[in-house]
Amino acid sequence: MMTDIGANIQNYRKLKSMTQNELAEKIHVSRQTISKWELNKSTPTIDYLIQLSQELEVTLDQLIVNRERILKDTEETQMKKALLLVQNYTPSNDTEWGKEAQDYGTRDFLANLSQKYPDFSWRPARFNELDAILEKVQIDFIVVVPAVERLLEPLKEKYFGEVRVLKPDEYGRMTLNHILKK
Repeated sequence: MMTDIGANIQNYRKLKSMTQNELAEKIHVSRQTISKWELNKSTPTIDYLIQLSQELEVTLDQLIVNRERILKDTEETQMKKALLLVQNYTPSNDTEWGKEAQDYGTRDFLANLSQKYPDFSWRPARFNELDAILEKVQIDFIVVVPAVERLLEPLKEKYFGEVRVLKPDEYGRMTLNHILKK
C-alpha cells in the first residue's frame, strides 16, 4: 500500500535538518522539484527515490510505505527548542530554527551552548521578539546572558518554563572558549 511519499520526503528531510535547497543540490534537481514532490504535485522517479533514500539515510520502504514509523521517528528525535536571550544580535536571512544569527559572536556562543546542552536546538532572541516566538514555537528552555538579567521578572510573566541565568564568569568562559579554538 503506497502512502503519502511527499510527506515522507519532507519529514525525513526535516529530521536531517536539511532545507529543500540543500536536498535539491545533493540530488541535482531544483528546489521547486523538491517542493512539488513534498506537496504530492508530482512523484519522483525510481532513480530519484534511490538518491533520496541515500541522501536521507532511509530505506526505500521507509521513504515509500512506512508513514507510521516516520511519525514515531519524528516524535522521538525532535530536538527540544531553546532560546539564548541576548541584548542584541544580527539576524540572518535564514529563518530555519537554529540558523537565525549572522554575527559570529552569537553563532559561536550558540555552538558552545549546543555542545553544553546537546538535547536542544538553539537560536538567539531579543526580549522584544519573545512574544512572536512563544506564540509560534514550543520553547523548552531559555538561557539569559548577564546583560539581559534585568529583564528576568518580565520574562517570567511571559514564559513559565525553565530559565537559566548565566553568571558573568561562566558567560566569559563560554565566549573565550570559542575565541581560543579559532
